[in-house]
Amino acid sequence: MVEKQTPEERLAYLKNEKKYLEARIRRLKDKNKKDPRDPELVDWYLTVAEDNLKKIKNEIKTSLLQSRKV
Repeated sequence: MVEKQTPEERLAYLKNEKKYLEARIRRLKDKNKKDPRDPELVDWYLTVAEDNLKKIKNEIKTSLLQSRKV
């Protein structure tokens, strides 16, 4: 049985994910010059992380606006 997240649980999850992605983006930018992986691959990781962060920020903003309306 799958339990649905409450709005508060979802918001907490999104905030944790936002912190994680911000830290990941910082690490990828710092290591970009020293990373032994293919630079194109590192750029792809960075692009995906930044895109996901933008989506999460939009969802957090939407969630906060909806919670204020109630």
